[in-house]
Amino acid sequence: TRRRESLRMTKDKPGNDNGDVELTSIKLAEADAQKAPTTVAGGWGGLNISPLNDNDQPSEEGKRRKIGFLQNFHDKFPRSYHSLFSVFLPVFIIIPIAILCGYFLAEMEAPNEKVANNAAMADLATNFVRVDKLAVGAYGKFDKCVDTFNNTSGDMVNMTEYRAHVTECKFVMEVMLNKTSEGLKGYITDVMEGTVTFDWITCKKNRTSSRVEPVQRDNFIRTWVDDFYGLWAAYAATGEYEGDGALEQAIKDASGSDICDINVASGAMFWWTVMTTVGYGNTAPTTEGGRSLVFTMGFITILIFTAIIGNAGYVMLVIVDDFFKRVNLKKLINGGFAILFWLCMLVLWMLAVAGIVIARKKDRYGSEEGYMSLGNAFWFTYITSTTVGLGDFYIHHDVVTIGDMFYLPLLFLASFVLLSNFLYKLSDVVGPLLSSGVSLGDVLDKKSASKDEAPKESPQDSITKRGEFLDENED
Repeated sequence: TRRRESLRMTKDKPGNDNGDVELTSIKLAEADAQKAPTTVAGGWGGLNISPLNDNDQPSEEGKRRKIGFLQNFHDKFPRSYHSLFSVFLPVFIIIPIAILCGYFLAEMEAPNEKVANNAAMADLATNFVRVDKLAVGAYGKFDKCVDTFNNTSGDMVNMTEYRAHVTECKFVMEVMLNKTSEGLKGYITDVMEGTVTFDWITCKKNRTSSRVEPVQRDNFIRTWVDDFYGLWAAYAATGEYEGDGALEQAIKDASGSDICDINVASGAMFWWTVMTTVGYGNTAPTTEGGRSLVFTMGFITILIFTAIIGNAGYVMLVIVDDFFKRVNLKKLINGGFAILFWLCMLVLWMLAVAGIVIARKKDRYGSEEGYMSLGNAFWFTYITSTTVGLGDFYIHHDVVTIGDMFYLPLLFLASFVLLSNFLYKLSDVVGPLLSSGVSLGDVLDKKSASKDEAPKESPQDSITKRGEFLDENED
């Protein structure tokens, strides 16, 4: 439009005879442009975009404007464009993939975990009943032991013999009580050390609440005990069971999983450790369906994650190096300063993540039980960022929420990117020192080329050489 106005003003000036010619040439160029669509070079697969005119359909016009907007965005803001479409969006795609796969995995594993927890509670209850009977038997044994002396001593009691007999009875009782104590300690240890697990299920008193309850074990045990006593009373009232039959049947049928649902968040977090190859080892699928899902989709998501994180690291490195060029900090692009810069960025980021981990654990477990030192938090961040995943510290599934999936994975994904950039700069410096200066590919290419250039021996030449050899060795 500005060009047209300029030409009109030029045309109106006296002594100008070229205004009409230039204006006509512009109109002809516009007509040619409308006839032949323009090809956008570069991205989007070479899409043909024609200049818009009044005769275009609205839907087609919308498509062209959309593509044109993205192309203009790419041309004018290449750093922002690649940061958005090569880093942020692909990284965010990892989260819904983990949630979806984690949901199906938890759906497969939850029934087995419920059955295993109820069976564990049944075993513990059986042991507790046995311990209780031992305690009662110990005191009964002492009373019978004393009565035995009274029945055999007659009216006259020798106090010396009586004391010796009571001491012997007391010794027998203490032996039985020690066994009872050991059994009770074993019962408590089994409960406290995770006989019942909550890797794929979540057990809440209020099933409609979204609040995290780190006392799921207490909720489950209380529910199981209440169900057990209710069944025991009901079975005993029927009169169908003799002796301890009602008790034993109640132990078998009691369940604490009525308040439990599948934990999608824990399944998603587990799947994130699979696709990133962190693998803490704190839990694993036990069903054939769960293992098959990890075997197939797990491998596919590992490939997806590797491609995304590799591309994200490359784009970030190019953008940062370009920034250093523009601000004249070229020392940070290559060499020792570049290695030191990315190492410092990695360590500082891991310290920040460690602080977030400390705050999160205190929020979930409380100030006392949720205490975590900075050293332990940094160690946990290190073994996660390097995908070592030793398992001494890990993300506890019983307090994981869906909200955690939208910041915890992103924090560690950033650590992966920083670590990959540090290793890339390190390889730039160390690689040439370890190589001979000539790549293996160049050596093999030269060898292959020399074989191709060597003259091939004809069959006649081979026959001639063989005849000469026989003549020389005729004797």
